[in-house]
Amino acid sequence: MTDIRWGRNGHPVATSYELNHIEILDEDRNELAHWRDADLLLRMAAPHLLAALKGAIFALDKNQEGSGPSKAKAIKQARKAIAIAEPGQP
Repeated sequence: MTDIRWGRNGHPVATSYELNHIEILDEDRNELAHWRDADLLLRMAAPHLLAALKGAIFALDKNQEGSGPSKAKAIKQARKAIAIAEPGQP
């Protein structure tokens, strides 16, 4: 996004910055709506994706005796993490 500012000489001066999150709040600071870009969503989802991946590896590889998380739990964690990264996707 580019913000146009006017210099002392009357000519426009462009300043660029990155916009990755917009929140709309009411007068009591309750969130009415928000928008986040894909990069921010992936950064927010990264810890969840890592935990889900670690759980999946354990469930699929090291959980031969059934003492750790089940495959079903690992799949549930993975789906939750994906939902954070890609809201609104099926």
